[in-house]
Amino acid sequence: MAERSSFLDDLSPDQRHALENRLLERQSGKCFICNRPIDLVLHAGQTDIDHIDPLASEGRDEENNFAITHASCNRSKGASDLRVARRMAEFDELQEAAREAGARGANLGHVLRRYGGAKQNLRLKCAGAFAEFTLDGEAIHKAEIYKDKLSGHPLMRTQDPSRSSTGSIKLRLRFFWAYIDCPCACSSNRTRTFC
Repeated sequence: MAERSSFLDDLSPDQRHALENRLLERQSGKCFICNRPIDLVLHAGQTDIDHIDPLASEGRDEENNFAITHASCNRSKGASDLRVARRMAEFDELQEAAREAGARGANLGHVLRRYGGAKQNLRLKCAGAFAEFTLDGEAIHKAEIYKDKLSGHPLMRTQDPSRSSTGSIKLRLRFFWAYIDCPCACSSNRTRTFC
């Protein structure tokens, strides 16, 4: 069971209303979890104030650790903290948009596009014990395929080959990992495009 907030319990109705207004202003008028609008008049009795860092995880019981949410969003998060619930709600939104566009569901490409990643297209092909890949159709690079000990999936790890003539890195990550879409990481020569 969640710990109760002595901070919130000690507030008068007027103080709690003032806190709701401050939180709502800080959150640009939106629910911390689903990012949809909250109207304190229209949603009267249908909002919650909760700890961003839960008390059970040594979060502080003070105003800068509170967020306002729709009560239904806060109840649906279960025991997870608000930040996890926010990311899950964002992924649910991506899933819905991907399905509406005819995909089975959201994939890494959808997530990267949402957050400004995926600046280059990665084309990947299994070639025996190696994966060959290009970024936006440029030079072909090779990386050894290995089997992940935990998941058993074939993977590759390589340095980012995408460097300008001055040596600066064009991609945000120095290294990237890719799941090899071959059933046995063999020489099936299947090609997979990631964007």
